[in-house]
Amino acid sequence: MSQFTGEQRAFAVQAFYENGHSYIIVRRMFRVKFNLRSIRQCPSTQLLKQWLKRFQETGSTLPMRRQGRSRTLRTEQAIQEVNRSVQKCGTHYAKTFGDFEDFAKQLKTNFETRFEASSL
Repeated sequence: MSQFTGEQRAFAVQAFYENGHSYIIVRRMFRVKFNLRSIRQCPSTQLLKQWLKRFQETGSTLPMRRQGRSRTLRTEQAIQEVNRSVQKCGTHYAKTFGDFEDFAKQLKTNFETRFEASSL
């Protein structure tokens, strides 16, 4: 989340174009306009450059949406589908290994065998 508001970003872009394309002047004006104690609380020159580049490319200073797959939501339907899948998977293992105790014993035996072989 950005520490600067949309109003502050808009002010910085506007001040840049109105004051001879000077980052130093923009930072000073920003400090005065928003009553900041130190110039360090103002957006850095690099951040101002990023805002200006975004503004020129998109007409907005806000970050662009990330590309790629969007996150899935935890809806009731999705939770039920996962539960069904887990139950189906459990049924598969039960058919393969008998009951759960047999499956657990088999797993333990495999683990102990591998552990003993690796310690030699």
